[in-house]
Amino acid sequence: MAVDPPPRGCEMAKRAEKRVSLTAKLVDKLECAPGRTETVFWDSERPGLGLRCRAGGGKAWVVRYTFQGRQRKAALGDVDTVALERARIEATRIMGGAITGHDVVAAKHAIRDADTIGELIADYLKDALIDQVRQGGGVPRPAEAKALRASLSALFSWAIGCGRYDQANPVLNIPAGKPVVRDRVLTKDEIKLFWQATDDGTDAHRVIRLMLLTGQRESEVGGMRWSELSREGDLVIWTIPAERSKNKREHVVPLTPLAAEHLPPRPGSLFDAAGVERPIFGRRKASDSTRTRKNIRTRTTGRFGFSAWSRTKREVDKAMLEALHKSFVKEHGKEPSLGEAKIKPWRWHDLGRTVATCMND
Repeated sequence: MAVDPPPRGCEMAKRAEKRVSLTAKLVDKLECAPGRTETVFWDSERPGLGLRCRAGGGKAWVVRYTFQGRQRKAALGDVDTVALERARIEATRIMGGAITGHDVVAAKHAIRDADTIGELIADYLKDALIDQVRQGGGVPRPAEAKALRASLSALFSWAIGCGRYDQANPVLNIPAGKPVVRDRVLTKDEIKLFWQATDDGTDAHRVIRLMLLTGQRESEVGGMRWSELSREGDLVIWTIPAERSKNKREHVVPLTPLAAEHLPPRPGSLFDAAGVERPIFGRRKASDSTRTRKNIRTRTTGRFGFSAWSRTKREVDKAMLEALHKSFVKEHGKEPSLGEAKIKPWRWHDLGRTVATCMND
């Protein structure tokens, strides 16, 4: 077997190259030459195909070819995953492609340098001026799945239009699905349990009681501001501005005396030191003003109102179950068995539907 000397000017003092007629049995026996970091055995049956044996015991296939007058090498995989005959076929394909103008190394570099989906998403969100994307855990509900499909479709359409993605929109073949129409309405007994579980006078309990008393959404009640309230005689009028309503139209809600009782005391000043209006419930997360924190002056964005929705829901559910359990024991004189004293799952949005149903009744 002839030994090829290393190319001039290349530091290959510990590398050896040899030409052999490779067979499956010989591939198993060949090893790196003593004192070398690696030895490449070039196949005499398929010129250009080499078996690279490293001093550590690793063995992998490599193909050497010429593209536009320059010599290149490409890895084909290790011997445990690519058999000899398959390696010869791949070497023939790559060398043939080089003759016809296709360079496998350049193609791999192009794939490596291409935008990842993560990069596309990041840039898409910036371009679409989206400030925050919220994602809950678990499997998305039908409505969430439909919204997610629409967002992904918009992402790929944007990427295609920008020339950042050159394939067909993969979301188009995914069925859109139909959201399940909810019809959950709290019963009179459940409303009684809800009222018993929300009697401590905290902001959280005031807010969710007002949702049941007015039929308005979480964001509308939780973001209520003093400037939205006015009086007409003995009646308190709540005017939800267009920018805070779901349909983007101003909405007037007269508050019953019971609803008005759930408003906290009006503060002496409606604005903080930065001149930003205080919310009625919860705390202001950040004001639209310049603030100093740790000697760094930053510009923050406005975010108002109550926000502890998930925690409050868990606490209310627990309190309702405890109240139901006590009521069951008092009525039946025993502990509830499996399947008894249970409450069907419900959501905040179901309070508005409950109000509408009770008013229609």
